Amino acid sequence: MHIGYGNSYHYNIDGTSLPRVQENKDLGVTKSHDLKTITHCNAAAAKGYHELWSRRRAFKCFDKEMFRILYPTYVRPHLEYCIQAASPCLIKDTNSLDRVQPVGTELVKDISKLLTMSA
Repeated sequence: MHIGYGNSYHYNIDGTSLPRVQENKDLGVTKSHDLKTITHCNAAAAKGYHELWSRRRAFKCFDKEMFRILYPTYVRPHLEYCIQAASPCLIKDTNSLDRVQPVGTELVKDISKLLTMSA
């Protein structure tokens, strides 16, 4: 992976040329060649949605108390993983992570009524 647009060096190990890649994943953080975090934020949001829907399917009674236990335990760690290393700088990256919680609150009938009444 070449960082920056003007870097045209070709790297070799024992005479074998290393391939160029656009993204690299290290310790769960996806970094692109231009150091944007959109791929990491979208992957974290997708994992958050997946955990949210799998917990919703697993529990028949998904009420307010269950949401208060399950959301911080299973969903938030995916959204906050390595946020210090790959902090979302763009608004669209932040919005992709912030959209997960309103979807989760819409699944709970008691909370979704409160949100629609206050809006």
